[in-house]
Amino acid sequence: MFSCVECLRDFIHLPPLEILATAILHLGSDAFSPAQKIISAYDEFIGILADDEKRKTLKELSVDSMESAPLFIEARKISHRFRDGLLELFFDNNQLKPLTRTYGVF
Repeated sequence: MFSCVECLRDFIHLPPLEILATAILHLGSDAFSPAQKIISAYDEFIGILADDEKRKTLKELSVDSMESAPLFIEARKISHRFRDGLLELFFDNNQLKPLTRTYGVF
């Protein structure tokens, strides 16, 4: 029992993407498509945030101008791909779906 607790303790200290990558490797090829969506969307979003000019543009947007701002629209599309990948991974994967239903939802 103690080794399980130690394993979990070590695991939760990993960066979120490393936890995701480890889980995907254990899940196998069924998880590759949603994983690609999640990781590529994450990478694109981090790319926007890493660009000082784009980050400044987003920071300076008013609530009224967000819906028409091309950069905000792009970031929102990226966030939707990220969300869709997570939904596919946790709710469409036959290995994760029952665990998500039992332990993740309630």
